[in-house]
Amino acid sequence: MIEMTRFRTALAILAVGATGVFAVGCGDSSNNDVNQAIDDAQENVDEQLKDVQEQSEQLQDDANQQLEDAQDSTDVPDNVQDEVDEAQKSLEENQDEIEKQIQQAIDDAQGQ
Repeated sequence: MIEMTRFRTALAILAVGATGVFAVGCGDSSNNDVNQAIDDAQENVDEQLKDVQEQSEQLQDDANQQLEDAQDSTDVPDNVQDEVDEAQKSLEENQDEIEKQIQQAIDDAQGQ
């Protein structure tokens, strides 16, 4: 959240810098002063753009790392589901066998 605020702030600074480049030519300065001001403003915009790009790359790297961490924490080995299925099948077979034994005991008790 803080990084996004920094990113937006950097974009706002770029916008102001670009406006400054446009407004530089509006005064009563000589051509040299105007050109120097434009060059200075362009250099400032370039530096700020570089900072924004670095922040953007850092945010992207952070997001990718968080995504990888989330995926790592939810990865389940492929054979775990097979083991669960096998255990469920074994449990059902054991329950069937127990039910048969119970029914046999009931039948034997009724037959005596």
